[in-house]
Amino acid sequence: MGPLKIAFSTVASPAWGIELTMTRATQYGYDGVEVQQVDDEMLGPGISRDTRRRVLQASQRGSMPIVCVATALDVAQPDAAQRAQVIHDSVTMMDIAASWSAPYVRLYADPPSGADPTEALAGAREALAALATRGRILGVAAVVETRGAFATGARVATLLAGAPPDGAGALWDVAATQRAGEAWQDTISALGDRLRYVHIQDGRPNPTAPDGWEPTPLGAGTLPLRDILRALVAARYDGWLTVAWEKLWRPELAEPEVALPQALAEIRGILKRVGG
Repeated sequence: MGPLKIAFSTVASPAWGIELTMTRATQYGYDGVEVQQVDDEMLGPGISRDTRRRVLQASQRGSMPIVCVATALDVAQPDAAQRAQVIHDSVTMMDIAASWSAPYVRLYADPPSGADPTEALAGAREALAALATRGRILGVAAVVETRGAFATGARVATLLAGAPPDGAGALWDVAATQRAGEAWQDTISALGDRLRYVHIQDGRPNPTAPDGWEPTPLGAGTLPLRDILRALVAARYDGWLTVAWEKLWRPELAEPEVALPQALAEIRGILKRVGG
């Protein structure tokens, strides 16, 4: 197992554009980039051929891998017609990821309001089984993020139980599980070898902030990042650590020119201390 690789999401740098994002990732010393939006366009099955070409060329020009295509597609659809559409759209995104040599496509599993939880779970399992089959052909895994109704590792593990392990896995957002009340030890234990991808961020409770949560620079919040990274190293996790600095939705956050170098230095400093 080599050193853990570190990326950042394009939500950290919404004003840069994909070309500058790839250039800055190289300059700062990151190992990869997660693509969620390009300019003002969120990634989805309708993205233009020109956008697809620009992303690929920017990645190749900077020799900067695209590590994940982060979509907002939601697989927890009880309705059969809606589920079929999500499967279709997700397969399209997996095809795009494959064309960019990206190993992961991020999905959600947050049922529509008022949905029956049992039916939503069954629908999500059906969708993931289909996507995992396609993903095994493409070499792209569908990863379900811990958030919403599936904010804990335990919940995501139940969802993944019926999907082939090499085609579907979990994306652990370390802040989401902590905010949902799940201890990080329990998250790692619940996900086991289904953990494929990790979003790293930090923050602290703040009743005056949106959602009661205030993002902070890595190391300045209340999340036990050193313990989490030590445990990932001990568990021989060999996936990506992606900085989720959500500047796109929180314009008051520090600019990426400040936040991204600081985050990379913080993660590398912790990994050096814990042997990763």
